[in-house]
Amino acid sequence: MRRASLTLTHTHADIAAISVDQARSRHAQLRPPRSEATFAALDCYSYPLTRALPQARLAVPFDVVSMQFCMHYAFESVQKVRCMLENVSGWLRVGGIMVGTVPN
Repeated sequence: MRRASLTLTHTHADIAAISVDQARSRHAQLRPPRSEATFAALDCYSYPLTRALPQARLAVPFDVVSMQFCMHYAFESVQKVRCMLENVSGWLRVGGIMVGTVPN
């Protein structure tokens, strides 16, 4: 039986450049084979993803968007919530999954 080849790619974005640098460093320390990863420092609640991510990365929609313990920051204004939702819905493939956690 022949197995299908699956290539995983990850895109990491965070408003804090230090968090992005730490994630990039942890990824680099993984044993091969590592998945392909793109890292960007960006306020995803104020700017579109196109501002920080290469067009080649955005050519393929995301299968999963995970937003853990960060979504509540968007609720500072209606504009930020809309930008967050546009970044998710604009780049998530049809049938994709968005997972988010908001602290209570």
